[in-house]
Amino acid sequence: MSKEGSKIERRLRAIRLQELGRAYEELGGRKQPGAYGEALTAYTAALELVDAETDPGFYGTVLQDIGDVHTAEGRLSEAIVAYEKAVEHLRRAEDASERLPLALVSLGRVRRRFGTLDQRILAIDEEEPPPGSAPESSDSRGSERSE
Repeated sequence: MSKEGSKIERRLRAIRLQELGRAYEELGGRKQPGAYGEALTAYTAALELVDAETDPGFYGTVLQDIGDVHTAEGRLSEAIVAYEKAVEHLRRAEDASERLPLALVSLGRVRRRFGTLDQRILAIDEEEPPPGSAPESSDSRGSERSE
């Protein structure tokens, strides 16, 4: 029974760490310096206590929380990775029909933002210098484009 008791204790600690992470995440949303970093630390510690195979729902939910923090901080590629892993685990959860939709929506929103950001960067890179600016021969970027 001590093994089962230890398992329950680990689960309870993971729940408390997730709650702590959410509190820090809320503080981060209120511009508290360092709060998002503390949230990630708490969420990561919670993941270490959860067995992804036997509790994929909780594991996936914590991964989704991690994705939310990355999104809030503008680290969209990290958010996408976290949300994709969350979806993978949440698909195996007993209550997947309840948990999975939110993770999929979050993933889709971040992918859309990431794609829009990529398009903006490409547009900036492809912009030609405005008319009347320095001649192309003295603009090294302009000469690279003409090759």
